[in-house]
Amino acid sequence: MCPWIVHPALGQLSAYDSKNNTQLYETLRIFLRNDQSYVESANSLHIHRSTLLYRLTRIQDLTGVDLNDADARLYLQVSFHIEGQKKKSGN
Repeated sequence: MCPWIVHPALGQLSAYDSKNNTQLYETLRIFLRNDQSYVESANSLHIHRSTLLYRLTRIQDLTGVDLNDADARLYLQVSFHIEGQKKKSGN
C-alpha cells in the first residue's frame, strides 16, 4: 500500500497521542464513524460533549484539517479504513 494514500493527519495524531498520552486519533475515528454526531461520539468515547468539542478543536489546530469540509472528511474516512485493513493484514 502506498503510504501517500493515507492522510498525513493520521500520522500526526498518532505521534501526538504517543508523546502526550492523548486519544485524538481515536476521537477523530469515532467522530467520523458516527457521521459527525457529537452526542453519539461522546457516548461512544465515554466523555462529556464539551470534552469532545475540545478534542476536535485540538485535532483541527494540530493538523490544519477542516472537519467541515466534506472532501477532507472523506479522505480521512478512507484513510482510517486503509489503516484498519493494514492492521488486519499485519502490515
